[in-house]
Amino acid sequence: MDPPDEVTLWKAPQKRRDAASEVLTGFDPTVYGGNGPYFALDRELAEEWQRVYEHGLQVLRVPRAVYDELVGRGVIQPDSYYPGRSCHVPPAGLAAFNEAIHQGTENGYYPQLPN
Repeated sequence: MDPPDEVTLWKAPQKRRDAASEVLTGFDPTVYGGNGPYFALDRELAEEWQRVYEHGLQVLRVPRAVYDELVGRGVIQPDSYYPGRSCHVPPAGLAAFNEAIHQGTENGYYPQLPN
């Protein structure tokens, strides 16, 4: 469970992504077209996608006040396929999102474990 002052976002990156670098430097809008990257709000959903992509899990932590402000501005948007469990960030909002992920506690990347 998230601390009350922080939101944890989970992402199952695809194999063609440099997942470790994204956690450190952020998400590149030229790489993420369309709706931008998607993030699970619960670990279970991220693990379902991790089993598909087989490239580990990214964990990003954002202060709750910053997260709520980005949602209010439409930078972070709900995912209609997984209401309340997932969100996405359109490319135009990635600069603000990348700044936000560096304001929480330590982020991480956990590589795919061998079967």
